[in-house]
Amino acid sequence: MSLVHAGQEKNISSAMGKANFYVGLISGTSCDGVDAVITSDLKNPTHSFFLPYPDSLKIKLNQLINEKQFSLPLFANLDKEISLIFSQATRTLLDQAGVSPNDVMAIGSHGQTIYHEGRSYSLQLGNGALISENTGIKVVADFRMTNIAVQGEGAPLTPIYHKFILGEKEGAVVNLGGIANITLIKNNQVIGYDSGPANTLLDNWMSYRKSKNHDQNGDFSRSGKVLKVLLEKMLSDPYFKKAPPKSSGREYFNLAWLQGMLDGSELDEDVAATIVELTALSIANEIPKDTNVYLCGGGCHNKFLVERIAENAKSSDVQTIDKLGYDVDNLEAMCFAFLAHKNVNKEASDIKKFTGARHNRILGAMYSPFENE
Repeated sequence: MSLVHAGQEKNISSAMGKANFYVGLISGTSCDGVDAVITSDLKNPTHSFFLPYPDSLKIKLNQLINEKQFSLPLFANLDKEISLIFSQATRTLLDQAGVSPNDVMAIGSHGQTIYHEGRSYSLQLGNGALISENTGIKVVADFRMTNIAVQGEGAPLTPIYHKFILGEKEGAVVNLGGIANITLIKNNQVIGYDSGPANTLLDNWMSYRKSKNHDQNGDFSRSGKVLKVLLEKMLSDPYFKKAPPKSSGREYFNLAWLQGMLDGSELDEDVAATIVELTALSIANEIPKDTNVYLCGGGCHNKFLVERIAENAKSSDVQTIDKLGYDVDNLEAMCFAFLAHKNVNKEASDIKKFTGARHNRILGAMYSPFENE
């Protein structure tokens, strides 16, 4: 089974000569592996690659994130292990693309989020210095704290990239990761925030009740019925009424949050169907009438979820972003290649309006390999 999601088999360097490439790396809240892309135009990946985490790492990450087990040695070892996996993903990506490390200007590495509290702190595993030394390439990392340091939410960061790829187009880009984030673009103005859970609640429920990582195609959810009382209870959570800027994560929308809503009499498939409806409604309620909606992220593979979003956003045209020529699975990794480019060129990112930051800043910190040995 190939791990390559998309790409070209030809040797890119020999075809184009020396070029300035950027690499983007990220592992989302599903904690399933590393999405890696390489790009020269910052809009489309020349090549992409997915490196899954070993099961042992997934278990330890979930222990750490869910606070069932925490120690400084566990934290340190996980940080090192993830740094090595991110490095491996980069080397494999470059090898498959036929690109020399010397032709890569920088890697934008988001890392693996293990804790996020907007305007307070955001922590990602994946040490930029280790990745840089192991790849021989400059690494830009620690993007979110740069924004939080000036009292921003630290998330979402993708709206600036959504504006970049949409250009003069107006509409809404919805990223269906563990958490759903929405970018609204109109009259050249950009609004972006986390609307609530996308995949994280359903993934947790499937793992807890069915020992599965996710609901394939949304088939299990589709077999259930929406529990109106449960849905109303979920939607009454203060987060959904909170005005942006706002961001969230697994620290808030998690299995404990879900179990606090249940009385124990519900069928598993009905809970799953209700979770999907929660996600669809919490997104659709934020979309203005007559808006073109472009979906991206792993949730696009949940056909039932996509259908429910389209049904609830009745006055808007809902489609996946591949209709515009962009890969639904690679957009977030591409964002961090883009942000690495801005860091290298010392360009501040105009995100204070949708993160609530006091100032715009150059996002991320640069780590460089020692070049004189």
